[in-house]
Amino acid sequence: MLSGVVAARPSLQLFRPEHGDRGYNALLRLEALRGDAAPHYLWLDRIIDVTRLGSA
Repeated sequence: MLSGVVAARPSLQLFRPEHGDRGYNALLRLEALRGDAAPHYLWLDRIIDVTRLGSA
């Protein structure tokens, strides 16, 4: 489980593999809540659950 702050709105990306199907996904940048830890980059299709920690 990761926790952090979404640094910016993810931008949609289009993928066109060789076999002709195309798909969409976006990369999310998650900043650490504390310290100088490196940010995590996550593909949106890999995120299973989100818990809101507070108001923005």
